[in-house]
Amino acid sequence: MKKKIIVPVDFSANAQNAYLYARELAKIYDATIEVVHIYMGSFDISDSLVIKQGKSLTEVLQDQLDDLVNLYPKEESSEVLTKVAVNTRLIHGFTIKKIVELSQEDSTMMIVLGATGQGDVIDRMLGSVSSAVAQKAYCPVLVVPKGAKVFSFKNILFASNYESADHQMLERIIAFNRPLDSTLHFIHVNEEEEDYDPIENKIFDKLFEQGEPNFAFNLACVNAKSVKKGLFQYADENQVDLIVLVNRQRGLWESIIGASLTKNMTLRSNVPILVYHI
Repeated sequence: MKKKIIVPVDFSANAQNAYLYARELAKIYDATIEVVHIYMGSFDISDSLVIKQGKSLTEVLQDQLDDLVNLYPKEESSEVLTKVAVNTRLIHGFTIKKIVELSQEDSTMMIVLGATGQGDVIDRMLGSVSSAVAQKAYCPVLVVPKGAKVFSFKNILFASNYESADHQMLERIIAFNRPLDSTLHFIHVNEEEEDYDPIENKIFDKLFEQGEPNFAFNLACVNAKSVKKGLFQYADENQVDLIVLVNRQRGLWESIIGASLTKNMTLRSNVPILVYHI
């Protein structure tokens, strides 16, 4: 069975951007796409959807899904618009609960969704559907912020620490990067004069486990007042296209995307974030 990428959409511009990222990922990883819209059963008067005469709620929503998918040709010469198998699905229920259920399906490879709300990408994740899904899902979740550039993962930053830099996680990151051939940046943020050598040695040993790796990489320890500031500063200075986080322990998650995140971070609106779960 082919793996599939789930793309929950709310018909916004952000959702369309996430769909474009999913199309490219589907091509690279030979996966299908399932575009889903989850609804509660009634229209809000503020919704942009307009009930067409003679059509039911589900028919209107299905039209919206079809319109989104048909916005983009099935085959183009562009790097982004490529031929992939796309299915659509309407689901009735609570949004977060249903997306988490989809993440548990054996065929689900990844969830790709657009960040919502105002402010920077992390702020938008807090208290939002994106945040809840990123923390609760059983598969990797890619959050694509508003205004994210055309798909390009030339430089990937992996936030490494004692918990995330274990054998299993490093294996998954290397496997994810294999078809991308990106430069991997394993970055540890040193807040309290920690000993970085054990982490660096663990990563180095894994990278050279079967000989010299066939991709470029960089291991670095960054001194910063907080994990989030260190990561975003490094990402900004090194043209990072994707930040990878590991949601393993609540303390680590909160230290990276806690409510105190500075709103004026330089990469507040243009870097996708990929969250893994162990």
